[in-house]
Amino acid sequence: MICSVYVFFYSCRCSAFIFFGLPFKLKHCFQMVTDIYSWANCTGGWHTLPSGNIICYVMKALPSQNRTQFCNYLGGSLLELQTMEDYSALLYYFWKLITYQGKSNLTLTGTGAATVQINNTVNILLWQDSIKLVDFSPSGMIKPIGNATPSLLPNQFLFLQPINYTSSFSPNFTLRGFISNDVSSEFICMKPGNIRFHSVTYLRGAQACEI
Repeated sequence: MICSVYVFFYSCRCSAFIFFGLPFKLKHCFQMVTDIYSWANCTGGWHTLPSGNIICYVMKALPSQNRTQFCNYLGGSLLELQTMEDYSALLYYFWKLITYQGKSNLTLTGTGAATVQINNTVNILLWQDSIKLVDFSPSGMIKPIGNATPSLLPNQFLFLQPINYTSSFSPNFTLRGFISNDVSSEFICMKPGNIRFHSVTYLRGAQACEI
């Protein structure tokens, strides 16, 4: 007689159980860990920033609404940069993507920042998820292309553009901000650095009950 039973346990160590008063032993068990976000095809895999957030570079051009939805499906949002430590780490991450992963150094990369109009008169640049101002100016963390802050118009978005790329990492390599109406672009998703894997345990070969 063969026992059939659903068993939930936390380790892959085989144990003896009692099922309706009948002893049996599980054997040949193993554990398989699956990345439930593998469908995102993160270029170069997930990358951790100093803030503890993890990011995924998506080398697929999508319009703004689709970029946002894609990152929401990953349990996160589009990239937000709020510290120089994260900016510096992202800069080196871009260099590695271009050097080793085939990313073009000419393409724009979408972020989670967009213009918001206040009182129908003033446009400001905000990170859409945290609702914080973007440090975007010639002396700011994210510097505009051309070193002059452009006039902000409604419904514009912030993109990142690599500047001065060389195959050897150089202090001149930088990321500049580019403000534009929406265009389909590659983008970066970001989420808190908690566990992003789902562990699934399988059982194989239940031993016959000993009656």
